[in-house]
Amino acid sequence: MAAEVKHDETVLNRVLDDRFFAVDSAGHITVGKAAFIDLVKTFTFTAIGSIVHERIEIHGDTALIVDTLTTVGPDGKRSAPVRATATYIKRNGRWRAVGEQIGRIAQAR
Repeated sequence: MAAEVKHDETVLNRVLDDRFFAVDSAGHITVGKAAFIDLVKTFTFTAIGSIVHERIEIHGDTALIVDTLTTVGPDGKRSAPVRATATYIKRNGRWRAVGEQIGRIAQAR
């Protein structure tokens, strides 16, 4: 997340798998590490407002991480909370992100 805030291509290139893909809260799919890094460069939030690690599961060489988070915009306002699920695989001794999905959190009925 910090690399996304800082638009840090070096870290993103190290952490993301070449076949990484992301699904945003509107359902748009971004395929490939390079395409995602290009997308990150357009992000305007300036910080992560809050992050709660809801669940972390490791199954052999696969890890699933579910976070609830907010972002802070240039005006200092926090976004509505979203839930993000990231999938990592361990390849050649290193963890790499292969997928991420972000979704809005429905209001309780």
